[in-house]
Amino acid sequence: YHNLPKDKMVYTRSPIRSELLTINQLKAQRYFGLTSDKPIILVTGGGLGSQSLNDVVVTALPKLLEDYQIMHITGEKDIEHVRFRLRAFSKQELQGYHIFSFLREDMPQALVSADVVVTRAGATTLAEVAVLAKPTLVIPHPSLTDQAINAKTFARAGAVRNVPQTGLTPAILLRELHRITDSPKEQELLSKSIAEFAKADAAYELAELIIQTAGDVHGSAE
Repeated sequence: YHNLPKDKMVYTRSPIRSELLTINQLKAQRYFGLTSDKPIILVTGGGLGSQSLNDVVVTALPKLLEDYQIMHITGEKDIEHVRFRLRAFSKQELQGYHIFSFLREDMPQALVSADVVVTRAGATTLAEVAVLAKPTLVIPHPSLTDQAINAKTFARAGAVRNVPQTGLTPAILLRELHRITDSPKEQELLSKSIAEFAKADAAYELAELIIQTAGDVHGSAE
């Protein structure tokens, strides 16, 4: 689109699910069996999941669960691999850990539930965490240029913490999460900065443009 004339483009930002704005956080947390005694970290590797991210999370679980509750969306392709690795832990050791292969209808509630989101850097997910003003740690997909651009753009504005997948280890994941959760000032900064990217009515604006364009085309055809 960089080569298109600017007078032919309209920047609407990405549409979001409208229910994100109506869900109560405490009710969403209770829905997933979460409590208020530890911060809630939502980890998602995107629609297809991410084995490398999943492996880092599982390796870090003993330390993670000392301080956090973890909602872990593995992706459908990797769920059995993760479950196999979880056999090394007792039920007691996994208290506070909630695993899902994929969430569709319940994804808005999961996002609202979270205190911090760990995610890829896809445009839709970033638009949704922005409208919720969630402190966010992004690990962009190493093969997707658009995610690298998104991550750098948001990080440059102080809106996310950005860690490349090649540099992600259990120790770095823990360090980055504690950098956010141990500092109310850091949380406030990330929340305010990412909210600057939010546009709650993007879907409405996009629909209006489609209707307007369709009307213009229909009128010119007559």
